[in-house]
Formats: sequence, structure tokens, C-alpha cells
Amino acid sequence: MSMSPKRRMPSSGGKTRIEKLEVDQFARRLYELMTERGLSQSDLAKKAFGTKVDPRGYTVARNRDRISIYLKGVSLPDPKNLALLANALDMSPEDLAPEITAATIDRESPEVAMTAIAGHGDKVHLEVNKLVPLSLASKIITMIAEHDETLNAK
Repeated sequence: MSMSPKRRMPSSGGKTRIEKLEVDQFARRLYELMTERGLSQSDLAKKAFGTKVDPRGYTVARNRDRISIYLKGVSLPDPKNLALLANALDMSPEDLAPEITAATIDRESPEVAMTAIAGHGDKVHLEVNKLVPLSLASKIITMIAEHDETLNAK
């Protein structure tokens, strides 16, 4: 019985160039701010996340490894941790990482989102969160109303 070789596919978890740039920019900004304030990774972790007692009985910074991960450009902090880091550096999250804050807003409230609904192959849920001229908004609402009237007439 012969075994065929397994086909290897590239990882889909990689970052785009833009995402990599955002992560690198944040890492540099965080490093510069820490340096300006004379903070080590441990100092920043203590200010942002607090302390804990390790198994040996020493008081250490919580989440020191997160600071290292951010500085290496491995990942970005989630909104909660971004707020904690910004507070520890005496600034707003928007000032610490404007590109992350904007991206979070875009993800949480996209301008246009369309979601397929299970069991309704010909229908989608449409969300529009965009500043548009009144005339365009009126046209869209009219189109939806006319469609609803057509459905109700059947």
C-alpha cells in the first residue's frame, strides 16, 4: 500500500503587510515611550497589570511576557490591555496607538456589513453605518420600502 505525500498548504494565519506595519509601529512607539519614561518591561507591566507573588514567594509583575510580545512585534494588545498600557504611560489609548484604535472602531462598526442567514439562501442581513447624502439615504430607504410592499402584495 503506497502512501501519497501530504500536500502542504501555506498558513492562512499570516499577517498582511499592513497588519505587520501596524504591529511594528506600535512596538517602536511603545519602546520609545518606555525609554523616555525610564521604564523597563517589568516596570511597565507592574504599572499596567499589577503584581503577583510567584511560587518562590517573590513579588513580580503580572503579564511581563505580554510587554515582551508587544515589543517584539508579535501581536497587538486587545482594547482592554491597550487602555491599561495607555493609563500606565499617562496617555489615552488613541495617543498610544491611533492606528489600533481606528482599526478597532472599524472592526466593531464597519461601514457596510452583509451577513448570510442560515436557511435563507436568497436573503442577507445588511447593515449600513456610513455618512451619506440625504438623497442617497432616501433612495435606499425607498428601495427597501418598495421591496417590502412587493412582498406584502403577494
